[in-house]
Amino acid sequence: MLVLEVGGIDTSLRKSLTEGGIEVGPPQTLVPVVPAPTVEAPQPPPPGDGTAAKGEPAPSVPEPKGDPAPAPANVDWFEVELAPKQTLTGLAKKHLGDGTRYPEILKLNGWTERDVLRLRPGAKVKIPKSKR
Repeated sequence: MLVLEVGGIDTSLRKSLTEGGIEVGPPQTLVPVVPAPTVEAPQPPPPGDGTAAKGEPAPSVPEPKGDPAPAPANVDWFEVELAPKQTLTGLAKKHLGDGTRYPEILKLNGWTERDVLRLRPGAKVKIPKSKR
């Protein structure tokens, strides 16, 4: 039998169980399980969100270095255009077979998770050729 006592320091439940002949172990702190982060398609920032001073353009995502033309056959990646509402997780699932492999796309493009928030539809995204 497993009994979870949530919050507080009242030991009445522990005392009642012990008096009823049930062995009670020491209290334990549960550690929350944090799911892997997902990278969602960027949403345009609301007007006046404070990311750029008046009259200054909003910061842009660093473009991958090199020619945006199709990759030569000897390169280990290919390029796709980001569609509206498409995420890097979705691209990883579609092209790499597993959405949790999106960090490989981040690394190949030289982006951080913060950069992804500024991606817009039509952005060129390098996808590694799947090795798995």
